[in-house]
Amino acid sequence: MIPTRLRLSHFLCYREPVEVDFQGIKLACLSGENGAGKSALLDAITWALWGKARSNSDQDLLSLGAREMCVEFSFVLNGQEYQVIRRRAIATPGSSGRAMLELHARDGERWRVLSGNNLRHTQSIIDKILGIDYDTFINSAFVLQNRADEFTTKTPAERKRVLGEILNLGEYDQYERLAREELRRREQEIRSIEQDLEAIESYLQILPQLEAEVAGRRRAVDGLRAQLDDLRQRRDEVVKTLQVLETAERVSAQQAQRAEQLASQVQERERQRAELCERVRAHEAVLARAGEITARFERWQQLRQAMDELNRRLHERQALLAAERRLEDGIQREVHCVERELHACEQQIAHCERELARLPGLEGERSRLDRELASLGDLDDQMQRLQEHLQELQSRRGELQAECRRLKEQMQELKGKIDQLDAIDAACPVCLRPLAEHERDRLKTEIASQGRALGDEFRLRRAEIDQIDAEQAERQTEMERLQHARAQRDRLRQELARVETQLAGLTERRAELERHLAKRQELMQALERGLPGAELRSELEAVRQKLAAIPYDEREGQELAQQLQEVAGAEQEYQALERASLAAELERRQLVSLEEQIAADRAELERLHREIEELRCQIERAAPLREQRDQLQQRILEAERALHEEQEALGRAQQRLEDAYEERERAAELTAQRQQLVTEKGIYEDLVRAFGKGGIQAMIIENMIPELEERANAILDRMPGNAMRLEFRTQRQRRSDDGLIETLDIVISDEAGRRPYELYSGGEMFRINFAIRVALSMLLAHRAGTRLELLVIDEGFGTQDAKGREGLVQAIRAIEDEFAMILVITHIDELKDQFPTRINVVKTPQGSQVFVT
Repeated sequence: MIPTRLRLSHFLCYREPVEVDFQGIKLACLSGENGAGKSALLDAITWALWGKARSNSDQDLLSLGAREMCVEFSFVLNGQEYQVIRRRAIATPGSSGRAMLELHARDGERWRVLSGNNLRHTQSIIDKILGIDYDTFINSAFVLQNRADEFTTKTPAERKRVLGEILNLGEYDQYERLAREELRRREQEIRSIEQDLEAIESYLQILPQLEAEVAGRRRAVDGLRAQLDDLRQRRDEVVKTLQVLETAERVSAQQAQRAEQLASQVQERERQRAELCERVRAHEAVLARAGEITARFERWQQLRQAMDELNRRLHERQALLAAERRLEDGIQREVHCVERELHACEQQIAHCERELARLPGLEGERSRLDRELASLGDLDDQMQRLQEHLQELQSRRGELQAECRRLKEQMQELKGKIDQLDAIDAACPVCLRPLAEHERDRLKTEIASQGRALGDEFRLRRAEIDQIDAEQAERQTEMERLQHARAQRDRLRQELARVETQLAGLTERRAELERHLAKRQELMQALERGLPGAELRSELEAVRQKLAAIPYDEREGQELAQQLQEVAGAEQEYQALERASLAAELERRQLVSLEEQIAADRAELERLHREIEELRCQIERAAPLREQRDQLQQRILEAERALHEEQEALGRAQQRLEDAYEERERAAELTAQRQQLVTEKGIYEDLVRAFGKGGIQAMIIENMIPELEERANAILDRMPGNAMRLEFRTQRQRRSDDGLIETLDIVISDEAGRRPYELYSGGEMFRINFAIRVALSMLLAHRAGTRLELLVIDEGFGTQDAKGREGLVQAIRAIEDEFAMILVITHIDELKDQFPTRINVVKTPQGSQVFVT
């Protein structure tokens, strides 16, 4: 894995977006003050790839005050460039937290999406591409701050796990798991087959009994079938005779039902005849009063016509009266409308007169504002000149500050040189040969003289900066005074505009007053001449003339109503007379026809009674035959049930017999199958042992350990003054002296002999850890398919003296060709210049920033 670009925002101390371009970097020093954010860049890489960093909580990785952080990391692996984007938003009271992970692959000039369906799926794709997890990464290619001893301090089992993952031995664990699953499956199948064979053996013991049972039940079924056929033949003969009798029985029932219907019909027709006789008598009584009813009806018609004419005149008068009221109301509304308009006009006149009374005061205020504005003069030109002078002062101050920083850095370099001269065994910075005492004093004097000259120049620049600051303060005070005057000028202009607007409004108000005065005069003249409602007044006069032409007497209507009351019911009596004259003859003919139908129905009823009596004599023979038929049917059902039960028993016996024959054949197949499974079980037992930790994996690690040990010791040998050697032991004696056990112990020795790892100094521990870590990374690059080509070393040099640091740098230089990129993180100034590329991390008030030089 070769980093190409890193972009992060709101991540730890990087509050603003920061981007680091790694392209073209082979060996680089990542430098900066303590706490500036050097290690945070490495945390961003691991968090982007695996969602893990030195902190266990994403909340701790978020910049102070931020709600969402984002890291974009691009890298090249096996010739393909990938991009990982991870975002994390922290939950707030109004929203829930969310996480997002994207994966892209470069396809020409664009990125192709490789993300999965969800975050977990995408993470699994990234893990598959990298082929390594977070723990293995930081235990090999990534020497994190304060975790250089991560591999050394692990237990032997954990060390072997890390080595196994580096060598891709995890697939052997998968093979072992698959082989163990197949072994357990074979064992389960063998146990199942053995249980089946035991059950089959006990089942085959009853085979002769099953054969005898099947023969006996077949004979019983044949006898029951013969008995059932005889019973069915006898029942069919009885049923044929019953069918003839049942036909007669149905005919008798139909005839009885017909006779009952005829009897009911005769009764209904006799009732209808009585009703017709009664209606005929009523019609004759009405026809006897025909002359009286006709005279009353004619009198009623005359009175009704007179009443209708009177009602017509009444309705016409009511319509004219309504029109009269409507016209009077319309005239009154028009008069009121003109009066309201006149009142509104008078109110507008009064309002205009009040407004015009303000005219002299506004004209005086306009004159005062014109004088005050003229007294302020041209403020914009003054402010422009003052602003240009302030910018010139600020530009000069920036130049002086830059010179001060340059002078300060030069003085710091001189101080560093003096410190180097004060060190024991100081060497010439040019030729690197050791310096004598007088040469060291001479160089210190020269450097001190240069420092004083730089100090004098620095103080002159600081004095000029103070003078500029004082002048800036004076000009700023003048600028504030001009700004205050400009604000006052703007306020006066606003007031003048307001006064001008009001004066323009009063001019319009004077014209409006004249319009309202003319309109008031016009409205008053219209009221005096009676113009409102003139057209409606002529219509009102015409309506009143029509009312006078229509006579109406209320007493006449009362007399007509009384006379109509005296002949009330005459119309209904006349209608009844007409209905009686039409219905009397029709109902007489209906009465004759009904009497003829009654006579015919009675004759038919007597004939049906005779036929029913004849059929009843035949039906009496059916009862004994039904009883005989039912007895035979019951015996048939019993015989069928017995036959069915015997057939079911025969079927069960035959099935058990067939099952026994099949089980006898299956026993032979299971025996052969069990033998095959026993053979396969032995094969899978061998595979489980071979793929297990003590099999092929142990052999691979055992073969790899000498190379790891050789590389680590070679790195230690490149460190000046080193006398330590390390050894990996893969086996040790059990405490009970009962054989050896698999392990991965680290044994360290020097000129004083072997000592535990904990008894070495911090510098010595770091050298040992560094050698093992770099050896692991080199082993990863050569043995694991070159999936990771990056080596990162975070801090650790502070535990070394000058020679130790020089030796570590030389060791890093010696392994430079083994990796595509090496990043060394340090805050020690004397190490920064020994690397061709420097990535500087600077802490600012807006957050840390990164510069590549």
